[in-house]
Amino acid sequence: MIVEPDLKPENHVYYLGAVVLEALLKTTSKRQKVFDLFEAVRQVQTVGVPVFMATLDWLFLIGAVRSEGEELVLCS
Repeated sequence: MIVEPDLKPENHVYYLGAVVLEALLKTTSKRQKVFDLFEAVRQVQTVGVPVFMATLDWLFLIGAVRSEGEELVLCS
């Protein structure tokens, strides 16, 4: 189940996905290395690597981001 009723909203992949997308939108090229993106997200919200990776998986599944080498790219 993606949405757990007992989980804080800021720990849901939906919310964290929005934080990731916002961080990508702030870059001029709409792309960023995964580690740099992780650091940008951590400045906004405390998040661990497993939850961050689950969020990226979700964004890949819905077609919001794609991978190009070491970088994540915002899909249009």
